[in-house]
Amino acid sequence: MNRLQSGILWGLALIAIALSACATHQTVATQEGKQVITSAEQVPRHSYAVQPDVRKLLSDNDRSDRLLRALEKDLTADLGAYDIRDAATLQEYHKALAAIDFLRGNPAGVRAHVSRIRELEDKPGPRLTSGLITLALLDSCKNGQPDPRVFARRLGSLVEALPYQVVASQLKESKSTAEILSRNLIYGIVDNTIKPAAKSGSISAKLAMKLVSYRWILRYYLPVKDEVARVYGKIIAAHTETRDDIWTGRMVNLNNRSDLHPVIMAVWDSGIDLSLFATQLWSNPGEVADNNLDDDGNGYIDDVHGIGFDLQARYSPALLVDMPMSAEELEKAKGYLKGYTDMQANVASLQAAMLRKHLSAIAPEDVKAFIEDLQRYAIFAHGTHVAGIAMKDNPAARLVTARLSFDHRIKKATPSIAQAHKDAAAMAATVAYFKAAGVRVVNISWGESLAAIEAALEINNAGGDAEARKALAKQILDIVRKGLYTAMEAAPDILFVVSAGNSDTNAAFDSIIPSSFRLANLLSVGAVNQSGDETGFTSFGPIDLYANGSEVAGMVPGGDVLKLSGTSSSSPAVANLAAKLLAVRPDLTVVQLRRLILEGCDTVMVDRKKSIRLLNPRASFELIATAP
Repeated sequence: MNRLQSGILWGLALIAIALSACATHQTVATQEGKQVITSAEQVPRHSYAVQPDVRKLLSDNDRSDRLLRALEKDLTADLGAYDIRDAATLQEYHKALAAIDFLRGNPAGVRAHVSRIRELEDKPGPRLTSGLITLALLDSCKNGQPDPRVFARRLGSLVEALPYQVVASQLKESKSTAEILSRNLIYGIVDNTIKPAAKSGSISAKLAMKLVSYRWILRYYLPVKDEVARVYGKIIAAHTETRDDIWTGRMVNLNNRSDLHPVIMAVWDSGIDLSLFATQLWSNPGEVADNNLDDDGNGYIDDVHGIGFDLQARYSPALLVDMPMSAEELEKAKGYLKGYTDMQANVASLQAAMLRKHLSAIAPEDVKAFIEDLQRYAIFAHGTHVAGIAMKDNPAARLVTARLSFDHRIKKATPSIAQAHKDAAAMAATVAYFKAAGVRVVNISWGESLAAIEAALEINNAGGDAEARKALAKQILDIVRKGLYTAMEAAPDILFVVSAGNSDTNAAFDSIIPSSFRLANLLSVGAVNQSGDETGFTSFGPIDLYANGSEVAGMVPGGDVLKLSGTSSSSPAVANLAAKLLAVRPDLTVVQLRRLILEGCDTVMVDRKKSIRLLNPRASFELIATAP
């Protein structure tokens, strides 16, 4: 299953550059006389007949025009017939329609869709920057092609008028995308993410919209991408960011306290390098290490510091999987990961330069290996990075590892009902293990969604047509959802801290689990940056609070430190606070613990209509003296 929500890689693959408009928290106005849609599973599915070689749709005008007309007809009909109560879905529709209008020479239509996208956006940075490249291209096109010099002047004038501190993150991300994007990279992505699905003779609207976006990028964006990087780079260099780091002053360090009580916490993730936490590991008193026996009779062999499950949900005592790479390949993958995160942050590092050089020369046939190697390393590093944040400055914490496996491949294993039952059983068994071990806090920095299951079915040509795939995906998700929800609900003495996700969508509408769960023993965590502003990637919806998820330093296997971004990093910051509060007050119930965390938060207005709660460990500790 596609559970990992690291957000590290797929910014490379799912590019929608100039039309990009992040999803929104904004309430969509009710439209009378239309059928109401309140969840992703209710959104109509459409399919389009295609030839197996879908790359030709990127250059063959006749084939492309047929797809554009069919997609435009369906999207327009859906907007007319349905009251879709999700701004992210509406933005997706309008982005596709804007690209179609651009490709078909309808600038008025493009401007109308860009305007609507902005209306649907309430994150200040994304709202101000959405569609800027598109508008600059419209103003610079002559005879159907952009004039790079005119484009650069127009883009510069649009961006220079914006408040830099508000849009800095978006400018850096756009600059890094411009620096790595190429024709060959797009061809490689299409060959590996859309072509396999096209073998069935049709593709879904989701993939059709990506093809339209890629065609637009190839035709209009690539000719000016160097200008985007130059213009944005110049503006970034001309400004000194004055954002305050709000986190340093509110952190709590327990390293010098002598009145602490051991607290058992679990990191349920991709595996952990236990050598980095050797003095703080929970140990199963009834188990003998490495004797290949189930000494305590609990059903698990050699579970000295925790348990693990492989991709088929079979028990495995390995708490960190071996990497099938040479030392040189491993170091290269780690360097590319660091380079990617440095580019996003506009950090001029050797690793960023190496990544740019590699991607500028990559051949389409090499894209798959690059993406999968990078994803494999990201998964390998993920759990250790999360654990370091969760355990930081808390000598009383005792770490239980629960490893579950993630598929690093682009073409993931075919989802099935049989496998869903196995996954659900493994999740229930893991929660039962936590209860038996006396775990008080669990961090979950992963998730599963209906869309991810549908995508895995489609790329494997499984599940039938689009509507049949949706029905099967719902069955699969419901099995896993019920198993996980029931297990967590039956563990009321454990606080589960879960990441909201990095898809910048509504977790409830998209049926993302477990972040969409509403449980008395769960906290769902979104991500802000160092100054407390929402990140462009953080998902939203039923989010309880926000913590720093931008460029968070943490260890990776072997002990090196990398700065990574994602709700995977903000969630363990909350788990860290929970474990620290329990180290001082082990008598706290989950209800009390949850209340202390939430009441200690700062309430911050992000615009005139919306407020969020920001984690404040120091304030929560000040409240602990008054906790009943």
